[in-house]
Amino acid sequence: MTAPELSFPGLVVAHLIPWLMGGALAYALLKPRGKWNGFIIAGHGYLLGVLITTVLMKASGLLGFAVQFWPLLALQLLLAMAIMAWSIMRQTESQIVRAPTVMAAWQVGVVVCLLLLIAARYYLIANELLLRPLFPWDAWMNWAPEPVTWFFHGGEPVPFVSPKEWLEAGGKSLMYTHGAGLAWKNPDTVPLIQLWAMMGLGTSDHPLIYLSWLFVVIALGSALYGHLRLSGLGIPSAMLASYALLSLPLVNVHVALAGYADIWVAAAFGGAVMALYAWQEQGEPGYAIIGLLLAVLCTLLKVPGLVLGGILLVLLGIYALRLGRTPIMWTLGLTGLVVIYALLVGIDIPLGNLGRITLSNREIVLPYLGRSELAYHSIHREMALTLFTMWNWNLLWYVFFTAGPLLLCLRRTGLIPSLDLMALYLALLFMFVTYFFTYRYQFVQDFTQINRALMYTVPVIVFSLAIRIYRGFFAREPV
Repeated sequence: MTAPELSFPGLVVAHLIPWLMGGALAYALLKPRGKWNGFIIAGHGYLLGVLITTVLMKASGLLGFAVQFWPLLALQLLLAMAIMAWSIMRQTESQIVRAPTVMAAWQVGVVVCLLLLIAARYYLIANELLLRPLFPWDAWMNWAPEPVTWFFHGGEPVPFVSPKEWLEAGGKSLMYTHGAGLAWKNPDTVPLIQLWAMMGLGTSDHPLIYLSWLFVVIALGSALYGHLRLSGLGIPSAMLASYALLSLPLVNVHVALAGYADIWVAAAFGGAVMALYAWQEQGEPGYAIIGLLLAVLCTLLKVPGLVLGGILLVLLGIYALRLGRTPIMWTLGLTGLVVIYALLVGIDIPLGNLGRITLSNREIVLPYLGRSELAYHSIHREMALTLFTMWNWNLLWYVFFTAGPLLLCLRRTGLIPSLDLMALYLALLFMFVTYFFTYRYQFVQDFTQINRALMYTVPVIVFSLAIRIYRGFFAREPV
């Protein structure tokens, strides 16, 4: 059997055209007010390009067509050209205000050193990615079977179902299942990202398929740097924060051992939060649209992304309604009363074919997510070991648990936190309930899942800490 002929030009355009399309959309949304920079366009542009590409692939399948690489690529190129033409034709009165970039010699030296460290680190990570000494087990159990199957079916999105459905079908229909029993519940965006690269390269078995895992982290770092510059941080400070994120060991592992969905959830959630923060600070509606699109992307990546994306959509809606402090306090109070009632009495709402919603002090039942028994599990020791003794996070959690209280003591944080802090608090609350009160506590005890879940919040933590440390200790501005 001869090896397939690889199409390196196909692989290049498979990454370049969607990135160009997403960047054009970000530019068109942010151009009118001029409150943006190239790093924001590049970072958000990659994620928006991935979203549009995978939505087009899904639409092709829903219409009953197999995914065709070159026709879809041509459509994306036409969309990119149309968006660029539309944005160029639009009239704008504002001018881009660029922050001063004059730096002392020592600052230039710091920035150059950080750039060289990032470049050297990701050169080695890219080598690890291309050598592929190991295939990540969870990726092959949960994400890789679908794109490989679809590739060999000529791009036809044949269904993956639960093991029970697959057994009951008895070979009467063309369907597949996963080795992991619940993997079929995950959305298919991450498999589609792999399928797109496979179709561009012309094979389902090559390390170059996983370059997207390198690009998404580069895009995340770019968005972080751009938003920090937009928020007033100088080049050295923004570069230091970007290095802090890009050098985290677990982030690097998820690039070198590509195939997991978790880094995509972290990038989508982090990118959406940064966009919503910019919307709140700058008043630019284009950032609200980008935040909305990335929140949607978050829901399309993985089951936990449904909750994280839902948090973002709720916060976006609350802020869009411009509710004052009193309505927010009433909303929080009523929510608290509903929770207390659910714990003391219980709530059971049938939803017909969609299932039911059950909330009590014994269980939670939600459509699609299923049933989870509730019981408190003492995993404080394992959590402490995860945060403070393992090498996955460098000094991140030490900074998080020290800088936050210090900023509160300095009264640099308002009574009603900004959108980024509210998103972070709610995401951490979701993880606390998930791992302290459901069966998933066992994945903290054996240290197999908790770090991947914490990674969803890490870009937001670095972003929020960088802004508040800078304004709280250096700029002396309220945050």
